[in-house]
Amino acid sequence: PRLAGENKYAQLSAVAAIPVVLYSVWRLLQDPAPTRGTKSRTQLHYGPADRRRRKSVDGDDFPPPYPNGWYFLCASKDIGVGCLRSFFITGRELVAFRNAEGEVGVVSAFCAHQGVHIGHGGFVDGDGVRCPYHHWKFGTDGKLQHIPQLEDGGARDCDRDRNHLKSFPVTEDSRLIFFWVHADGEDPLAPALSASFLRPIKDAKLSWAASLRMEDFHMHVMEPSHNTVDWYHFKTVHHLLAAHWLNKLAPLYATYETKQARAMIYGSKNDNGSPVTDPQLLVFDQRVLSVKLFDHIALPSTFIPKVQQTSFCGPQNMATHLEIPVVGQFLMLLLMVPIAPFRTEMQLHAYSEKWWARPVAHILLWALRATLTQDREIWENKIMHKTRNSIKGDWSWTMYDKWLRQFYSPSSLTWSDDLSW
Repeated sequence: PRLAGENKYAQLSAVAAIPVVLYSVWRLLQDPAPTRGTKSRTQLHYGPADRRRRKSVDGDDFPPPYPNGWYFLCASKDIGVGCLRSFFITGRELVAFRNAEGEVGVVSAFCAHQGVHIGHGGFVDGDGVRCPYHHWKFGTDGKLQHIPQLEDGGARDCDRDRNHLKSFPVTEDSRLIFFWVHADGEDPLAPALSASFLRPIKDAKLSWAASLRMEDFHMHVMEPSHNTVDWYHFKTVHHLLAAHWLNKLAPLYATYETKQARAMIYGSKNDNGSPVTDPQLLVFDQRVLSVKLFDHIALPSTFIPKVQQTSFCGPQNMATHLEIPVVGQFLMLLLMVPIAPFRTEMQLHAYSEKWWARPVAHILLWALRATLTQDREIWENKIMHKTRNSIKGDWSWTMYDKWLRQFYSPSSLTWSDDLSW
């Protein structure tokens, strides 16, 4: 009788959880930040003049705006064979194209001849791209290949370094295209993205499920990775699921378990006990311990991920690996691209283990969006202290700063550089 009673209670809990989950999904589609006073969420955003003021307050400066590393360019489907597209990323004018062999090239947008923007009227021709003005042809490596107005095609001119375009290393994996940016021209660090940051996609045989483009965040791109040192904010900013912390009608309350981040520069180890070998990675372990309805009724553990691990590849790329009972494994990517100082594009992509779990991947994307929006108000309105006032129990900010510094080099653009025309 006792066992039967427990089973009946479990069944009733599961049935009662259905409307709660449906309501929570509906909440995910709303902006988690409520209206406060006479200012809406949108009106709280600052303008360009305020952004310039925020880079330095009382001598406290943010890191330079564009760290070195891999940056998300676009989805593979967005650049088909023969396609040429223009981009403005990390303060740079770039063009990307896919030649007849299917190779993707990312090069400086301005022709080495007379400075014409290749993305405006240029076109793909065979294994390269031509400038619209005089049809100079450049390869995916940026090297000049052909000058049509010269009888020999300009063989001599094609050997001159000054006639080449600056090119950027490209990698294409899991339906996504990334390119490498380094202010001093250093080659990409090993291991490759597919062998480290994106490895869970192949190890768990995940396939693409969903994508979502958020509004641009007016923040420094390092802010999300900066959260890996701050365990206590999970108790304040994120204790409500998919809702602002001032929201009095939020139905779901969560508790978390977090561990200090791991990195090669910290001398940390992987889950299997081997040393972390990718210098770019920062691994943060967190787990949802419980979810309660109105902070009183615990939801069944079926809805709670039993594995949750977040990895950063540089401050601009974040991957969260989830495993949910019955439903399977998921990988959620947050790919951040700083277009200009304090303006960061936010792209979300989800991969699922089972094809029928794709609707769950969509829900998880909206959940991640809501979680990021919880932090947004803070990220967009803070300064960066050089010396933090640490207290007992705080994790090491010094270790995080040490990890972050490796993504800057002597030629990284600084706040004193004029980034305008």
